[in-house]
Amino acid sequence: MTADKLINEIKSAVQQAQDEGIESISAQSLQKYLSELEHQVSTSNSESQLQPQESFVLAQYRANHESTIEHYKAINASNLEHFKTVISSGQTALKSAILINGGGSVALLTFIGKIISNGPIMNHASELPLSLICFVLGVLSAAVASGTTYLAQSSFQTKEIVGRIFNGTSIALVLFSYFLFFTGAFVAFSAFEKIIST
Repeated sequence: MTADKLINEIKSAVQQAQDEGIESISAQSLQKYLSELEHQVSTSNSESQLQPQESFVLAQYRANHESTIEHYKAINASNLEHFKTVISSGQTALKSAILINGGGSVALLTFIGKIISNGPIMNHASELPLSLICFVLGVLSAAVASGTTYLAQSSFQTKEIVGRIFNGTSIALVLFSYFLFFTGAFVAFSAFEKIIST
């Protein structure tokens, strides 16, 4: 307790005594009051001496807690960005698989139409429908992969193991779609080579 507070405390006690009609205070009562006041002052001083240590510990705890929170926020933000990148890459792979297989189908259908309109189908052109089947199955595989990607994302919310299974299935279907494109392109190239050589 500061000196100002101490003086104000004594003044308010004297004022209270006057308000109660007491004209004089005995020495013994004053001594007892000052002893109680001294006890209050020593107690508040010992508390004020402990407060800086306690506030330092509390401040240190708060700083450590805020640092931990910021660390977890940074990890969470990093994981979220990584997740967004993976999703974006997966979508690009799906779109690419559909695009290349669809483009291969359209190009092959155009070529087959041109061959048919020019006259009788050559013997070697009979391999072209196999190539077309590979391209169409590639588009179908990529489309199914798109559906399993949705199921994977939906399943990650409830059961992570099911989400991982669907995710692996999506990846396998996209890779299979690329394989079908390669197979269809190879079969078409072989047929074109035979057509050109005759």
